[in-house]
Amino acid sequence: MRKILLLSSIVISSIISFGQQKEIQIGTEKQKGGYYKEAISNFETALANPKISEEQKIVVFKGLGECYEKTHNYKKTVLYYGKYLATNPNDIDKYLNYSSALRTVGKTEEAKAFFLKYAEKKGDEKLKTEFNEMIDWAEANGDDATPFVVKVTNIETNGISMGACEFQEGVLTGQAKSKDEDKTVFYDLGYSKKTAENTYDAPVSIAKSLSSEYYVGYPSVSNDGKVLYFTSNSSDKGKYKPGKTKKIDYSSKGINVLKIFKTELIDGKWSPKESLPFNSNEYSCAHPFITNDGKTLYFVSNMEGSLGGYDVYKSIINADGTYSKPVNLGENVNTQLDEMTPSFFNGDLFFSSRGHFGFGGSDIFKSTLNSDGSYEKAANVGKPLNSTFDDFAFMPTKSGVSGFLSSNRDGENGEDYIYTFKLIPAEYKVLDKETGEAIADTKITVYEKVNGEWVESSVQVTDANGVWGTSFAKNKDYKIVYDNPYYELKEIELLQNDKRREKKIAKIKSGVKLKKAVLFGQMIDAITNKTVEGAVVDLFEKDDNGNYVKVGSVLTDKYGSWKHYIRRDKEYKVVINRDGYDEKSFEIPAVVSNDPDRSSIIESMNPMKFNPTAKKDVKLKINNIYFYFAKGKIKEESYPILDNIVDYLNQDKKIRIEISAHTDCIGKDSYNLALSKKRAKACYSYLVKKGIDKSRLVSVGYGEKHLLNDCALQRRDEKAAELNRRVEIKIL
Repeated sequence: MRKILLLSSIVISSIISFGQQKEIQIGTEKQKGGYYKEAISNFETALANPKISEEQKIVVFKGLGECYEKTHNYKKTVLYYGKYLATNPNDIDKYLNYSSALRTVGKTEEAKAFFLKYAEKKGDEKLKTEFNEMIDWAEANGDDATPFVVKVTNIETNGISMGACEFQEGVLTGQAKSKDEDKTVFYDLGYSKKTAENTYDAPVSIAKSLSSEYYVGYPSVSNDGKVLYFTSNSSDKGKYKPGKTKKIDYSSKGINVLKIFKTELIDGKWSPKESLPFNSNEYSCAHPFITNDGKTLYFVSNMEGSLGGYDVYKSIINADGTYSKPVNLGENVNTQLDEMTPSFFNGDLFFSSRGHFGFGGSDIFKSTLNSDGSYEKAANVGKPLNSTFDDFAFMPTKSGVSGFLSSNRDGENGEDYIYTFKLIPAEYKVLDKETGEAIADTKITVYEKVNGEWVESSVQVTDANGVWGTSFAKNKDYKIVYDNPYYELKEIELLQNDKRREKKIAKIKSGVKLKKAVLFGQMIDAITNKTVEGAVVDLFEKDDNGNYVKVGSVLTDKYGSWKHYIRRDKEYKVVINRDGYDEKSFEIPAVVSNDPDRSSIIESMNPMKFNPTAKKDVKLKINNIYFYFAKGKIKEESYPILDNIVDYLNQDKKIRIEISAHTDCIGKDSYNLALSKKRAKACYSYLVKKGIDKSRLVSVGYGEKHLLNDCALQRRDEKAAELNRRVEIKIL
């Protein structure tokens, strides 16, 4: 167990007797001073002496078990605690240490047996139940993998990780002062520049003024890279003398406690370190983390009021730079065991602990910050971020989908390594609504609602398979904007209180379908209101030089409709031609221009009137002017067509027309001729009434003289007779 939180508080013994030659006594004194590697050497030398007594072996077994536990060599911890308890089974508390070490190395059944013995000796039935639940949880979740990739880096640790955080072109870490594997090594802050994926230069000390005789580590840098928080021992003094604790910053018990310090980068240099106001010589504060907005500092402490050992606290940084009184984050985060290395990103608190359900060693947990300021029950972040060994110092980068963590999962002798992690986001797809095919190169912008305003939180681009990915926190509102120039812009909101939220997420995963960006229209005859089929619609796109370049051509269908696929960020010109009609040409602003004229242009195209070309002797058949039966009176439903003729004539004052009426061949010729003249005259009178000069109009009744279908066909087919009954306009 990392009882001293990896970055150890140092206990300096008031009496270190180097005069005594016995290895056991020397090892014991060194262990008290926190020099565990040196103590291990002394104990192992004593154990190798064939003259060692059984009583001395008990002391050595215990000392080696404790020292190996402090240096996180759990295989050796298991070995020596096992030997110690075999010879001294009454040390109840060591059953707990032994059980924890057994569980870490994967010996679950043995760990359970010794824990139950511990609980029995303590007489705590509740403890038995909780441990069994923890073991059951680990077994049930051991094979579940979360969407992360974890890879080891080459960042130097010399066996102990002091955390790592993103900084400039690399990372800040704890830099070992020496590489002596047989001695206790102390640390300063070092900077390692990234040279390749998971590869970094050797660390270089960032400032002598920040160094210590002992430990400096667990850095956290503000979002702008200007403020640095870190952990170090309270004193650089190597000797403790009772009664002089205030002068040398030791606790009243002779402990060189841990404190949090702050420094600022000014003109390229770090300012002298500043101890934070809530530090004390009577308890430790360690593992700071400054949030992205620079307003909250998370850390751990064993100050009075902690639930057990070290708990996670937070302090609000006020506008004037002062710090609020630290607040314990409560039972959903903290336990009776140690919590450590907190970090905070995207509404979630991350920290390490052995007190919640885990896989064996210290695991990384997540607790979501609720809108009321409370924290949800901590949840294990799962494998591969966690293992059965110690996993800690989870530190996201600014992207939030990658970062660093530390672990001794691969350390043969308990050595820590620094790893990178990367989130493999849940895959979301973008598809073409018409074809169902994937759409590549679509810009996906995710917005998060902050204080009632939408704030951009991430931008991605779909790959060749139309895939993109991210993660959505349950306690946040999001807006997703899909932007591909060849498709219509689309927005989807994911709101906390929306009962359809999960269904929306499922739909996003299966594939959001985008409509192609199109220009479309319909062509109708300006006089008859009938659709015009077969018109050529050419599309021209404006290039970077301001020239229109032809990019497409289509024909209107039987409904007079046409469409062209376009880019929303381009300007276009449409040119429409058909024999017998005047050419139509119009320019259309880009969608993204937000030009107010664009809407009116699009509206005018649906439908758009196509004027017949005014050439001499051209005849326009108008089959939808209707008269009352056997009369020359026009039905009101025909007025719009006659109004179209008025509009057509008003567009070109030079046009003169002949209005002719025709009948079928039923009845006498003389009757049909007279009827057709009345009908032609009625149309003539309507146009004159609407303001058309009489000199531009001629009315003629042809009766049955110009039949389109002969009488024999007409008598068999009423539709053929209808075609004979018509009004025509001829350009004069």
